[in-house]
Amino acid sequence: MDVKKPVIIDIKEPVSKILDRMIETGMPAVVTEDSKYIGIVDDKNLAFGRMTKQPATLHAGAVMIKAPKIEIADMDNIELILKKFLAGHFKALAVVDAKGSVHGLITRSDLITSLLEKKMIPNISVSAVMATPVYTIDIRETVSTVKKLMKELDARRLVVVENGKVRGVISTFDFLPLMERTNTSRDSQFKKSVIGEDNIGISQLMREASVFVNKEDMLPLVASEIARHNTSYAVAVNSSNNPIGVIPSIDLLKLVSKMITKEPSVFISGLHGEDLFYYEDAKLMFSRLLNKFGKSFDIDHMDIKVKKGKSVYMIHLRVGINSQTVNIKAEAYNLVEGFNILETEFSNLIRKWQSKQKNKKSRAQIEILEEGEYI
Repeated sequence: MDVKKPVIIDIKEPVSKILDRMIETGMPAVVTEDSKYIGIVDDKNLAFGRMTKQPATLHAGAVMIKAPKIEIADMDNIELILKKFLAGHFKALAVVDAKGSVHGLITRSDLITSLLEKKMIPNISVSAVMATPVYTIDIRETVSTVKKLMKELDARRLVVVENGKVRGVISTFDFLPLMERTNTSRDSQFKKSVIGEDNIGISQLMREASVFVNKEDMLPLVASEIARHNTSYAVAVNSSNNPIGVIPSIDLLKLVSKMITKEPSVFISGLHGEDLFYYEDAKLMFSRLLNKFGKSFDIDHMDIKVKKGKSVYMIHLRVGINSQTVNIKAEAYNLVEGFNILETEFSNLIRKWQSKQKNKKSRAQIEILEEGEYI
């Protein structure tokens, strides 16, 4: 698997330096302390909520996340690498030696390329995996509106449309230039404080969608284009160039993970920093639930998204059961409490379904006996 030269920033470096390097390379920055790896900064962290001070005075340690690292000794273990990427929906992860020194960076595109080489991307059509509905926004809207909608939808990108037709895509990465500070020789202010996000149109920041596909296209071809363009999505369109679906690269990784395990899988996203400590316990908890109830129902993979608010955690569980999609939401002051609420609600729901199944079987037996009486 290819390893790229990383953007390495010391924990005490100002965020302004991170912005310059990320805009230049298009990649997350690796944060070190005493030359040892400690975390990563990506565009989502900078775009939402953490930039409360001027970039010249805010240091890397205040905006980084403690993402998993990949040991050099594990570079050939693609299943382990896949698992670490899915732990937090990361765009890239650092490669370190046994002493914690950074040797490189593996991007999501590198991982997809490796999966293609090993023929691990299933040969199925886009229509079987594309995400719908498509989250869109009109090209006449402003950056302020885009950010609000992204927060509401918990989305990192929106498809930009004009009269229903695709014009481009805007993502959290496109907000970085707005945070670009002037150095000490100029006025030290955010551009947004001068111009105002309500006055900046989407058309000034959006990029053209680099990968367009049809719903009949096969997944390996789509994955190859996503990796080649080093993007995190493909947009499915119809013959009129109307968006009909999106194929996020993270969904490709989830699909491969599901095929490897050959059983219903649990995907947990949104955990950062110290919250990642709870990842393994939570995954074990919900995996046991799937194994327990999977004998009675046809259960597909389970998605759990965690969103940390100012005072509470908002957790959304989404699972496919007998070709139906079940959604359960919970709010709690700590993660353990939130996961326990979801476990209880899911178990209660399944038990109700089991009870209904038993009642249906009982009624069916009674009807058969009654019919038999008349024979």
